[in-house]
Amino acid sequence: MAAFLDAPVAAERGGGAPAGPAVYGGTVPQEDEAAEAAARAEREARFMADTNSKDYMQMLVNSPMRSGAGSATRAADSLAGVLAERPQGGDGAEAGEGDTISSELRMEEFTAAKEARLRSLGGEIITRDLSYNPGPNVAVRVSMPGAGMMAGPEAQAEAEAKAEEARRAAEAAAAVARAEEEARVRAEAEAAAAVAAAAAAAGVLADDSASGGEEDVYKPKVSTWGMFPRPKDISEAYGGGRDIKPGQELETPKQRAERERSYAAALAAYKTKAGLEVDPDDEDKAAKLYDEGMELFMDGSLTAAYDKFEKAIALVPVKTKYGGLATLQKAIVLDSVGKHEAAQKLYKSIANHAVAQVSRKAKQMLFSFEAMDFMKADKFSYAAKKEEYDKYFRGVADRRTVYVASEEERQQDEANARTATLVALAVILGPVVAVAALALQR
Repeated sequence: MAAFLDAPVAAERGGGAPAGPAVYGGTVPQEDEAAEAAARAEREARFMADTNSKDYMQMLVNSPMRSGAGSATRAADSLAGVLAERPQGGDGAEAGEGDTISSELRMEEFTAAKEARLRSLGGEIITRDLSYNPGPNVAVRVSMPGAGMMAGPEAQAEAEAKAEEARRAAEAAAAVARAEEEARVRAEAEAAAAVAAAAAAAGVLADDSASGGEEDVYKPKVSTWGMFPRPKDISEAYGGGRDIKPGQELETPKQRAERERSYAAALAAYKTKAGLEVDPDDEDKAAKLYDEGMELFMDGSLTAAYDKFEKAIALVPVKTKYGGLATLQKAIVLDSVGKHEAAQKLYKSIANHAVAQVSRKAKQMLFSFEAMDFMKADKFSYAAKKEEYDKYFRGVADRRTVYVASEEERQQDEANARTATLVALAVILGPVVAVAALALQR
């Protein structure tokens, strides 16, 4: 009974919210045990006097398990101060005093208003230290600038810290630039002093040399250009230094003739050494022999064609055009008659011939030898010998003789014929004998 009667006690506990400003977090009013006992006794008396007019369901809903714990329609005493919380009142208060913080505000706006109220009450807001560095081994949450930025004192403090850091970085960069500029100016001054000292020393040396009477030798006055004497006119001393005007000949007719003569002599010496110096008559004969050999080769006369190619090779060197062509055809003839090794040697000798037709064909033929080795084509033969297949096809292919069976084969054939006859009679007479036996039994 006492549990049901403890529910509607808001009016009996001093009459509502306190008149003064509420403290953040709420404070539970101290219970007056005597007044609580008197109120409970009065409620019991009223309840017992008229039990029919009581709303038992309302009492059940608002009845807490213990005093001041709250219920479905009534807040706990510990939250009474928070719900009744109002801004600081008094003279000179800001606009909107006496109103609670609106629940329609965003989270960051509500937090900022809450912190402002706490500061007005003398409270201290503890925020994180922006200068704290946990170290490289600690995972730091990555923040995205401009995404979900928070308003209020904390965001302002963070922005101020970032601005201060940027200002310090700019000052450090400016200090480094000033130091570099000072170092550069100092280095330039030292270099200028060194050049001046070297020039003074070179002037003394020049005076000494002038007194010696050496008029055609130039000695530089700056040490960085070299201290060794040199001719005053290098172009005159070592040649060169000419100014070629438009239309001016680069060489005289005598110089041109000398140059052409030396070039022709060098070319003739190279042709003689390389074997390219050929008599025109011999070259014509070699060309004629090569053409005759090609006609014989196309007709299938390999031996006659081989002789023609041999004669053409004897007239001109292999490095010439017809010498290379004749050598190529000679190798092809050798390859056709089965002399593969000799043909391969000739192909290798002309693989780098100056004539593109000769070298290309020789390289193709050499590749065919490589393919033959890779496919192992030289390990087997396609030649068919008649005597190797006589034991299989002699009786069919040789029609000049008649096959005669042996005595054993003849006897075997007779036995097989007798067996076949008996089997045929048994198959034919078996049903007749069976029918006759059934007729006799009847």
